[in-house]
Amino acid sequence: MKKAKMMKKYAALVADIGINPAPKQDVYIVAPIEAAPFVRYLVVELYNRKARNVEVDWSDTAITKAGVIHSNPSRLSFVSDWLVDRERERINKSFAKIVIYGDDPCSLKSVNHDRLIRMLKAQSVILGCLRQPYLDNEMAFCQVAVPTKSWAKRLFPKLSPTQAVNKLWDCIYQANYITENGDAIEAWKKHEKEVIEKTDFLNNSGIKSLHFKDSKGTDFTLNLIKDNIWKSVDSKQSRFNDSPFIPCFPMEEIYTVPNRKSVNGVLVSSKTLSFYGTTIENIRLEFKEGKVVNFSASKGQDILESIIKFDQRSGYVGKIGLVPNTSPLAKQKINYQISALDKNASCSIVLGLALRCCVKDGDRMSNDDMLAAGMNVSSLYVNICFGEDDLQIDGYKEDGSVVEIFRQGKYCL
Repeated sequence: MKKAKMMKKYAALVADIGINPAPKQDVYIVAPIEAAPFVRYLVVELYNRKARNVEVDWSDTAITKAGVIHSNPSRLSFVSDWLVDRERERINKSFAKIVIYGDDPCSLKSVNHDRLIRMLKAQSVILGCLRQPYLDNEMAFCQVAVPTKSWAKRLFPKLSPTQAVNKLWDCIYQANYITENGDAIEAWKKHEKEVIEKTDFLNNSGIKSLHFKDSKGTDFTLNLIKDNIWKSVDSKQSRFNDSPFIPCFPMEEIYTVPNRKSVNGVLVSSKTLSFYGTTIENIRLEFKEGKVVNFSASKGQDILESIIKFDQRSGYVGKIGLVPNTSPLAKQKINYQISALDKNASCSIVLGLALRCCVKDGDRMSNDDMLAAGMNVSSLYVNICFGEDDLQIDGYKEDGSVVEIFRQGKYCL
């Protein structure tokens, strides 16, 4: 009973606060097949909130892996027309989107790297433009973590599969302010208010540039683009009268966009990065005039190189996100190796695409407009986490005065 009760609370939170479907809005869910018990509750909750129709696209990493290993190389660069047509139809009909994460982050580690990158490049070129309306907040989207046995066992190898899954569920509930006897929606609204207060402060601070430094070796600066906007939990879907939604559960991050050519210095990662089933550890990036000019990793350096050289501008920063070490996820000290979780447990940058929603009148910008404004345009979008417990962040105004943002890894606003 407790298991069902908690799962229903989580599903209600995602449906009510996360997606908050507009009247008669369609919703589609992308989920691993192991997440079926949760998805069933989620579908019911979405219909309870007057979603017109709910569709589910199931995924299975074993099938994906078999396809990458055994397909003819030319087939890896092929994306079926029906898949493109389906995604285009959903965008035209303004579907809200929920992506459920939970697959083992190392599920594709044995796959030939060149074959994997070939598939990813084809998908990014053909399907990349179809994700843009969601990144631009035209329609609601929400990323949600749900445990699977393989992921849970990787995180907690000393536990039995059942114990590992139960522990992972407990961690996810804790990170989302869900308790057995409490009101999850009210708890989330309280958290949301606190994050919005800090977001508003940053938007009204007049900060033009940032400096990040910690004891692990991170020491870099960047300038924010003109008319940048700090965003957080207060996203709104523009096609439905700015109906609010939450892009990720949990959501601790406050983020904006830098001038892509202004990043200078060194970033040292704080978490292992999982990139499509392969892992990269102890990342070190050196930036000069925005571009990664030197890089290293203790594991997965070839994968890191493929990210940086994925396309013409994948080695530039598209987004910067702030998360204090006081957040529930940060306190857990777990490297989930799932981007949607790890980027809400520490500060992060995105190598690749900038977000139009983080600049005034960004919804009117073409890719050329974005580049002219100093934003980055790329078919890649990869979060890299950084920041030790002594992370210091300073903001600088136009007159050179300093705004202390982080001291010892936490906000001092």
